[in-house]
Amino acid sequence: RQSAGIVEGVGHHGRQRQVARRALLSTRRSTMRLLGVPLSQPFRAVVWPCLIKRTPFQLQLTVPNMKSKNGTRGAEFLEKYPLGTIPCIEDVDASNFRLSDSSAILMYLSDAREWGDFYPKDLQARARVHEYLFWSQQKVRPTSLKLFAPYVRFNERPSGDAWKAEGLKSLDTVCDALESIWLRNRPYIAGDHPTIADFSCYEEVAQFQFGEVYDFGKHPKVKKWMHSMASLPHHSEVHAANTALGRFDDLLALDEKGLGAKLASASKAGVTALTSAMKDYP
Repeated sequence: RQSAGIVEGVGHHGRQRQVARRALLSTRRSTMRLLGVPLSQPFRAVVWPCLIKRTPFQLQLTVPNMKSKNGTRGAEFLEKYPLGTIPCIEDVDASNFRLSDSSAILMYLSDAREWGDFYPKDLQARARVHEYLFWSQQKVRPTSLKLFAPYVRFNERPSGDAWKAEGLKSLDTVCDALESIWLRNRPYIAGDHPTIADFSCYEEVAQFQFGEVYDFGKHPKVKKWMHSMASLPHHSEVHAANTALGRFDDLLALDEKGLGAKLASASKAGVTALTSAMKDYP
């Protein structure tokens, strides 16, 4: 999974550079760089288990679709990460190994940092995790993009309300599948405890609860699962940007400048919360 432009042009470039510098300086002692923005769903899917496992990382704010030094379309970024997406990592301890795509990163870190509970060693249990992650690329991720992107991409916002109705219908279909397949006989996506599949799914789905655009009450198993996920450590820090962003429908009333300022403010809140969480590391 990857974010190729869901927070295009977040805020003014100057604000972004200031936040990026603070994020970069906040975790100098780490041996892994993690690139992305807190409003990116795939980024949050990676940063959350990192915090739970106290895996040190240097947060480098990198904005989708920007051509500046801190953007995914910049020449320097594309030289290192030719897929042009976030999140990305650079594992300094592993000969500066670089990797893109959240699912690939989660699998890699689970093995490299021995997150056995989040990514089981048992082949059948691991295959169940893979089954969800591969299915989500066709169903969950496209739905997330369809419904969320118009709220934060001012210049690409469709006219009328049809896009929202279509997005909510797609989200209905996703939640129906989660309810009847993935959560039918188990409390989590791939078994009896959270795995990287749950982090991946939660970030795509739960954002619409933060944004108050979808009623999850008609999907009780999904709602219960989301409640269980929200009880995991560092939930509030990982989703500080979502909280700061507020109701999605309120974003539609903002002009381009106002939306940019709102997104920049939410990103700043997210970076501050993540940096604070890492201060508790041993």
